[in-house]
Amino acid sequence: MANLLSIRNFSLTLNRQTIFQDVNLTCKEQSIHAIIGPSGSGKSSLLRCINRLVDQEADVMRSGDILWQGQSIWNADQDLRQLRRTIGMVFQQPNPFPVSIYRNVELALLDLGTLTKQQRHETILESLAKVRLLDEVGHRLHDSALRLSGGQKQRLCIARALVLKPRLLLMDEPCSALDRIASEAIEQLISRLKHECAIMIVTHNLAQARRLADHVSLFWSYPQKGGYIAESGHAKDFFTRPQSAISHAYLQESAGPIPS
Repeated sequence: MANLLSIRNFSLTLNRQTIFQDVNLTCKEQSIHAIIGPSGSGKSSLLRCINRLVDQEADVMRSGDILWQGQSIWNADQDLRQLRRTIGMVFQQPNPFPVSIYRNVELALLDLGTLTKQQRHETILESLAKVRLLDEVGHRLHDSALRLSGGQKQRLCIARALVLKPRLLLMDEPCSALDRIASEAIEQLISRLKHECAIMIVTHNLAQARRLADHVSLFWSYPQKGGYIAESGHAKDFFTRPQSAISHAYLQESAGPIPS
């Protein structure tokens, strides 16, 4: 499988604080790449760099490069709106707009301006069906999205990203605010989605990473020096034969054995 994303010796400093240094990793088509590790090691900040949300921060310094389909995302002629359509993002807290379920997904499509009303309608229903919301709330699509459950809100946010047909979907702890049943529904959705777009997921849940991931990168950090990748590789190898002492200790110190 080809590399969609290549991160090369990439370092980030925000407000004179080193967030991470010399990160190297790749993300392939039709795969799930889990980024794990302790809080404060730079995992979420890396996701914000990939679709350039980090541009909104003050006093940003970076070195190295992030290549999307072989081209630097930092090129002067990079169309940010197009980049963010192609690289979608789902955040830790579900953030539906205070409008109807249907309108939440429609607003993303209106930005394209290239579809007819009927095409938009069909695309919206298709996206809602992918996340299993059409079956659950199809009879009340014009009700407020804020009336959905937490898990349904998160799936709506995923539908809103999917409606633009991204090649890569970034997910920052998408289950951390959800209960077990809602989390299981999101995991099942992620497993299905990898066949149509690559997924990069930040998670503190090692059992979740083991269930879902094809590849794993463990972020670690040193005081004052920021985060770095302690180990990166195939998920099966990482969880059964970790190569670094840090990986071995992290797996051992996590909450009990990881279920298969």
